[in-house]
Amino acid sequence: MKETAFFAQILGITRPWFISKVILNKEAQRVDIYVEHSSGFAFPCPECQRLCSVYRHTKEREFRHLNIFQIATFIHVRLPRINCPGHGVKQIISGLEERERVQSVAMDMWDPYVAATKAYIPQAQKKITFDRYHVMRLLVDAVDKVRKQEHRDLTEHGNSILKGTKYLWLWNEENIPEYRREEFESLRSMDLKVCRARAIKDNLRHLWDYHKEGWMRGYFSRWYFWATHSQLIPIIKAAKSLKSHVDNIAC
Repeated sequence: MKETAFFAQILGITRPWFISKVILNKEAQRVDIYVEHSSGFAFPCPECQRLCSVYRHTKEREFRHLNIFQIATFIHVRLPRINCPGHGVKQIISGLEERERVQSVAMDMWDPYVAATKAYIPQAQKKITFDRYHVMRLLVDAVDKVRKQEHRDLTEHGNSILKGTKYLWLWNEENIPEYRREEFESLRSMDLKVCRARAIKDNLRHLWDYHKEGWMRGYFSRWYFWATHSQLIPIIKAAKSLKSHVDNIAC
């Protein structure tokens, strides 16, 4: 495989863009990659999507990409401008520049998602955001795992009290239907592991009551101590996962 094709595959460069040359400086541990677009290619106007021929190009721009194989990587490109009959001269943004402009990426905490974002978006560590939905989803799943295990343990001893109660523990309290509220209150008064798991999950919701980072971190530290001392394995695992990503949790 030619080095231009190799780097195109690594960087995800596709038609109409292509790599015209690669300059590798082994002593400086630096690689410069020059990207161009196909001659005669018509680009859509950013406003109306009408296909327009290239009017002219910007001066060459240099983008600092994430290192490739621990080698400092720089991409050089002259971005095209089109002259749309309806909207005048417009600059076309390449996929490379779009990556630079990304300010925030919301996702769950699945490691492959995080790794892919770090590989694709420059300075991704500062741009990744774990929003409220994905944070709480982690705890909801942990509560359900506690319920399943406790239900199995109780069933082995002839106690089916948790049968059919899955959503009582997953719903937010305000969303529990009226016809099941008495059942929920009765279960909550018992010394059940799933009751403790749910309480820990519900209290994490208060994290977003704090709008200053220092206060949020203080609350999280107190919640984390409670969660990791709960003796509930799924809850402990979830809390530790949140702890490792706390810098990227949106407040």
